[in-house]
Amino acid sequence: MSLYKKTLRKTAHFQTHHPYFTLVVLVVLTLLVSTGMSNVKTVASLEKMMPEDMEEIKYFNVLRDNFLGKDMIGIVIDVDMESQNEKGIFDIRDKRVLEYIENLKEQIGQEDDVIETFGVTNILRDINNNELPDEETFNSLLKEKKTAALISNYINDDFSTTYIIANTDVGTDDLRL
Repeated sequence: MSLYKKTLRKTAHFQTHHPYFTLVVLVVLTLLVSTGMSNVKTVASLEKMMPEDMEEIKYFNVLRDNFLGKDMIGIVIDVDMESQNEKGIFDIRDKRVLEYIENLKEQIGQEDDVIETFGVTNILRDINNNELPDEETFNSLLKEKKTAALISNYINDDFSTTYIIANTDVGTDDLRL
């Protein structure tokens, strides 16, 4: 018999032969732990745990306050490549997907704490005279290396997944941050 099983067997034997003592020990341990629970504080930001007098932390705080004071949320959009629906969408380049992305960006942008949203449609509108391209125009845009490089930052290689970035200000009023 292993040491583990022997220890468990002895513990179980003690607990069954001395149940009142076992309960008293558990109650005392629970009371000791519960008195310390009121001192536990949840801090969501590691910044609060860092020493504020370090030069690097001061520089980071200046940088964050001037340039990086936003939180980002990513929303992934992917098509079902294995769909059996003949009218299904199998490619991000489909105009219906681009319109969906625009609609979703607009709805997300109307939320209180959302500052701005970005997606592949921003690039496509910039390149294509503020119009969303159809699939044929999209493919012709991909033939230009510079445009293809920009678009590849938002769409994966098999054109099945893209994302929307929402810059938010959700943590501003949270005292834990």
